[in-house]
Amino acid sequence: MSGPKVVRIVTRQEIEAICRRHLAAVEAAAEDLRRTARRLGMFDDSLERSLEDRHRRLSGLFAANRALDLQKQAPEEVMFLRAETDRLRERAAETAAVARARQRQLTNAVRSVVAAMEGAGLAVPIALQDASHRRPVGGETAVVERELAAAARQLASLAQETHNPEIEALAGRLKQGMQAQTVSDWLASRPAPPNPVQERLDRLLADISTLEVEAATAFEKRAAEIGGQQDASRRSLLTDSLLLDLSAHVTKLRAQEDLRRRLGQVVATLSQSTSKEGVALRDRVQGVWERPLEDVVVRLEAEAEALTASEIQALAAAERRRVILSGLSALGYEIGAQMETAWIREGRVVVRRPGTSDYGVELGAPVDAARMQVRLVGSDQPSAHRNARRDAEQETVWCSDFDRLRAALSASGSEIILERALEAGVQPVKTVSMPAPAIEEAVRARAPIARTSRL
Repeated sequence: MSGPKVVRIVTRQEIEAICRRHLAAVEAAAEDLRRTARRLGMFDDSLERSLEDRHRRLSGLFAANRALDLQKQAPEEVMFLRAETDRLRERAAETAAVARARQRQLTNAVRSVVAAMEGAGLAVPIALQDASHRRPVGGETAVVERELAAAARQLASLAQETHNPEIEALAGRLKQGMQAQTVSDWLASRPAPPNPVQERLDRLLADISTLEVEAATAFEKRAAEIGGQQDASRRSLLTDSLLLDLSAHVTKLRAQEDLRRRLGQVVATLSQSTSKEGVALRDRVQGVWERPLEDVVVRLEAEAEALTASEIQALAAAERRRVILSGLSALGYEIGAQMETAWIREGRVVVRRPGTSDYGVELGAPVDAARMQVRLVGSDQPSAHRNARRDAEQETVWCSDFDRLRAALSASGSEIILERALEAGVQPVKTVSMPAPAIEEAVRARAPIARTSRL
């Protein structure tokens, strides 16, 4: 394949930039998981060690120059970490919903006991009086459970003395199994009858507790006030209203959580940018972090992608030209100081070996140097007659040099990807004007040529 070729250059610097972006995306997802776990009280050393192990493994791939493996595994890690974040939130919500259901059972049991004690003329402990009107919090639950167990024993004793059927039935329900179990276990073994409305309320309150503490507190207060309503129809009406408000607020909070996750990825995208534009864009991300809006985040995502792509493209283009010219220089080709600048300005440049004025290698590429055309070219004013045989010989020499160039770049971490190539002789060697090297370099440098004095 010694004829004209179209190649794509992937430099080591470009590969490293892509890998660093992948690592930054994984770290952003890991930080989101840490933040969520801390908020839910589920962060521990085991989780941190797991995250560190994942980061260490991916960093190891980067250090070992296993870029393809890293580019494949990093997106999978991001997906896993996001799923794990959602799983922690779901587990916390389920735990909170179960706890609410058990608290409700406890409250119902307390109210039954309080009513029975009041009906029997017994003194009601203050803890039970309070628990019949509001949900116990923190250590209050344990106190209420102890008082409830004591009240159950007291009612059972009273039932035996008075033979009151209602008290005896209640005492029997409370006492059954309670002697060998704690009140908590006893409640757990006696699930309440299905109540779709109450179960939905429990779940929404549990969901909001995993998303925003302040909002959860306000809605819990409303739920408690509604529970204290004596009028069943009004209680039902207020509960429906609460469910609507809760559902809307949970949806809003989940949307904001997703937007913050996307903002974290925007920051990860910009992590390698050191330009003023990149720093300014990161500041804008921080400015909308607490109250992100969908259209704003979409714009930021688009700007970040465009800015990053532009910066990477500019750096990659310069690096692609540099590695090609450096590689050819190492093979003995003459590379002038202004050659790269001329290449950018003219879109093409011809390089030659010292002492070879009749043939050279033309490198052509657009500004971004995304793809290059490389081909042997011959002078329009050769020092010796050019013919098909001589052109073919030079194509063979260039083919050998091209293979050496690919090998050298590969050894340094860059790569020449051959996208199209013609066989030697399929297309005639292109003829171009090739000034003498000294004249050519002077023209590029826009400097006067030093005249040689004659004796």
